[in-house]
Amino acid sequence: AALDAVAPGDGVVFFAPKTAHNGVPLNAFVALGWVLEGPPVQKTDWPGVRGFRAWVRPCRYEAVEPVPQAHLTGITLPSSSFGPLDLADFQRIAAAMGARDAA
Repeated sequence: AALDAVAPGDGVVFFAPKTAHNGVPLNAFVALGWVLEGPPVQKTDWPGVRGFRAWVRPCRYEAVEPVPQAHLTGITLPSSSFGPLDLADFQRIAAAMGARDAA
């Protein structure tokens, strides 16, 4: 499972292809965080999304600015929504978003 591939201390970045499920294209990196200690938990209280459940890991999110993918040339997104990024690509994205800890 995808959550088995992440460990405490790993950085995670969230990419949004659209503004909402049926929204307009956005194609931007919109959030960044760090995986914390603790087991995955099933989250069922997603605001505005009825009946959706997902397994999540605890994270510490940073206050960052969204960055359009087009502003970061040479970064290839994983073929899977939960795929890993190259460390150098993650660091470039984190720095562009204004993250304090981009390592």
